[in-house]
Amino acid sequence: MAEIVVASVMQGLGRLLDENTELPHEARNQIEQFQTELRQLQSYLEDADKRQGEIVRHWESEIRELAFSAEDVIDTFLLNSCRRSDKNVFKMCGCFRETENIQNHNCIGNEIDDIKDKISNLIVKLHDFGITQKSEGGSSSSTLNNRQLGRTYSHCEEDIVVGFEKQMKKLLDKGTKHKVVSIYGMGGTGKTTLARMVYHHHRNVTRHFDAFAWAYLSQRCPVRDIWELLLIKLTSPSEEERDKIPKLEDWIIVKKLYSVMLEKKCLVILDDIWSKDTWDAISLAFPLQEGHSHVMLTTRTRQVAVSVDPSGFHLKLHCLSKQKSWELFKMKALHNDDDPEFLDLGKKMASKCGDLPLAIAALGGLLATKHTLSEWKQVYAQLTRHGQELLGVPDILAVSYHDLPYQLKPCFLYLSIFPQNTDISAKKLIQMWVAEGFLSSVDDKDGETVARSYLQNLADRSMIEVSRALSGGKIRTCRLHDIMRDLCLSITKQVDFFNVIGQAESSISGKARRLAITRKLVEPLINERNLQLRSILFLNRNEIEVTKSKLDSIFKRSKMLRVLNLEVTAPGKIELLPKLAALMLLLCAIPICLCTSKCMAISVLPSRRLKLPSSLGDLRFLQSLNLQAKLDQLVVPNVLWKMEELRYAYFPQVWTSYGKLKLGNLKNLETLVNFRADRCDVKDLVKLINLRKLSMYSKDRLSMRKFSEAIGSSNATLHHLKSLNLKNESKFALEIDACNIISRCPHLSKLRLNGDLEKLPSNHQFSSELTKLTLRNSALKEDPMPTIEKLPNLRVLSLAGASFIGRTMVCSNEGFRQLRTLTFWDLLYLEEWKMDEGAMPRLRSLKIEYCWMLKKLPNGLKSITTLQELEFGRMSAEFCSRVLEGGEDFDKIQHVPHIMMK
Repeated sequence: MAEIVVASVMQGLGRLLDENTELPHEARNQIEQFQTELRQLQSYLEDADKRQGEIVRHWESEIRELAFSAEDVIDTFLLNSCRRSDKNVFKMCGCFRETENIQNHNCIGNEIDDIKDKISNLIVKLHDFGITQKSEGGSSSSTLNNRQLGRTYSHCEEDIVVGFEKQMKKLLDKGTKHKVVSIYGMGGTGKTTLARMVYHHHRNVTRHFDAFAWAYLSQRCPVRDIWELLLIKLTSPSEEERDKIPKLEDWIIVKKLYSVMLEKKCLVILDDIWSKDTWDAISLAFPLQEGHSHVMLTTRTRQVAVSVDPSGFHLKLHCLSKQKSWELFKMKALHNDDDPEFLDLGKKMASKCGDLPLAIAALGGLLATKHTLSEWKQVYAQLTRHGQELLGVPDILAVSYHDLPYQLKPCFLYLSIFPQNTDISAKKLIQMWVAEGFLSSVDDKDGETVARSYLQNLADRSMIEVSRALSGGKIRTCRLHDIMRDLCLSITKQVDFFNVIGQAESSISGKARRLAITRKLVEPLINERNLQLRSILFLNRNEIEVTKSKLDSIFKRSKMLRVLNLEVTAPGKIELLPKLAALMLLLCAIPICLCTSKCMAISVLPSRRLKLPSSLGDLRFLQSLNLQAKLDQLVVPNVLWKMEELRYAYFPQVWTSYGKLKLGNLKNLETLVNFRADRCDVKDLVKLINLRKLSMYSKDRLSMRKFSEAIGSSNATLHHLKSLNLKNESKFALEIDACNIISRCPHLSKLRLNGDLEKLPSNHQFSSELTKLTLRNSALKEDPMPTIEKLPNLRVLSLAGASFIGRTMVCSNEGFRQLRTLTFWDLLYLEEWKMDEGAMPRLRSLKIEYCWMLKKLPNGLKSITTLQELEFGRMSAEFCSRVLEGGEDFDKIQHVPHIMMK
């Protein structure tokens, strides 16, 4: 952990030298010598990180404290430099400014000298203790390299599951005869894995039900939240209908959920129930005595399983057999199972896991990163250092944590801030990692790419569970197993990485640098010590009750904020929201926020008009700005051009501004969401040389035309742009000159167009790197398939909302060689779809909805052996009768494991 803090200080020193050219020669020399001292300290930290014991932990704590002190000195100096540069304040005070400069330089020099002396003494102690110094340019297993960053997404393939064959057979033979099925067993035995196999993969189960819903529970899980989640999952409401659900009274929610489960065949899985009281409350909405819906639950105790339904089916999971344990270990860990030395050592280590799948998976994920026998022996030495015959799951997981490359440790610990059994958005998590500065530069890879590789590495090591993956294989959501989360929280507390105000805590320590608040605030939140907080995150919008006075108590004692995330959206609870402008002024009145804030996310729910003050522009070091509030209107001042460090800008769909926003000088901007051509100067887009993701929101034809003309008239090319989304809210389809636009974006991998296309570009005009294409309201009269099927790397295709208004589509036998996911939605005129045998040889998922004129499926589907999921919704009665078992088209899809009819 100390490595990340020291690396952050090194970055701060570099910024200090770069941004303060007026530093006297003596002061500059002092800072450069300090950099050298820190660099030497860094070279010892890798070996120290591998060591364990009280002495080493004490030294690591001492290093963190020294690094924190240095960080405070640097940030304070940068603050003072930023304040002195304000011409409005100092333009008449030249003499005073020069005097203050000298005083400030002397002050930082004295403090740095003091810290430097302590570091020198510490380096001597580390050397005397036998901790070795890493050679310049050396590499080791504790650092990430390009090979590790370039891995494929292993979870896209079939999950490695071993030892559940008998249990699955019991569930299918006996469980289907009962309305409630319980799976119970100790933590780490694979209850969730078995339930997931039933939920996602088994064809006999998925074909039997009309709708599915999965809910993760915990010891402290509001019943209302579970009801809402299940209702959304089982009904697939529109966005407008979804927004109404939280406003419904409890009895209406219960009635709706009861009716849905009575009318449909639903499978509901409740994962990790802790008490019968929880079941009694949730099950009020379940028609357990009638209808054809079933409920499956997992729990750790037999008492809960039996008390839920004494006459139900209860399946106990035991540990794996020795044979199955070894089989799972080999699949996870062994690169070469022919080497007798690896096999012998592997058997010794596998025997330490007590036949628990979670422990075996974690140890196997660790060993999969080790490619030499000496590395395996080092892991074995860690497992046997206490001489125990068997190790508990926490012991195995602790070894996995300590083996993480140092860059991944803070990324893993950051997961502790999220509530138990929460699906964590990868997009949100990555944005936080970037803002916190956890990422190491790797060649020319951008921050998001590096962060995604970190997340994938954690998944490969079985440190996190992948809840949901994108169609291209990237992780969409992830979560922590309860036991893994316990380890995460324990280490987080031990190293003062994060203070989480959750179930029991009511105050935070003076050492905390980061604070996460996941429940209602209580008084007092902060003690009287001067807290040097860098991050404050409000993370539970349904429970956090915030008032201006409570926030005031935080910000008055938190002068070094870099990351601020406000999710406080419960209507009627928030005294703050009507005076949000005052909050912004309060933030800007805290001097350090003017130059060191890095990330701000504002999410507000009640409908109203909100004006942001022009002092927003004083947040000069802001890296991420999220303004996606659900409001009638958000007014943004023309001050974003001041935020030259800004990387991510998220606007809501409905917003306006004081004049046109100037964005052309934001050279670091990578993501720009809901850009509006009527509120910004579209010519600025070609000046954003690092722009990778652009989403444009338009309400009229003129805005779209301006965008097309600006892109086409400029000689510039958006070389870095990877994702382009042109959205439309007009009642009339907007014309899009796609040929003109995509010709200026040669490296697009994702393209979404919503509007009339004058014509579809030829396959040669599309980027050869395109992997995902969505067309909506395109009104294409000619069949687009002969063009689109030639795109060499296309993996995801969605044709929606009258994108094609012809009657026949044809896919040839050489088409769509890489396509994995295909969606047809609201193609109201489509009557016939033809497919030659050999087309789409890698297709895994097909979804067809609201295509009422489509009469039958193409014969070519029969030859697609890779097809895993089929979903049909709101189709004609004739179509449904043909694809159901016994129908004329069923032989075309009978090989598909998962078929769902809505």
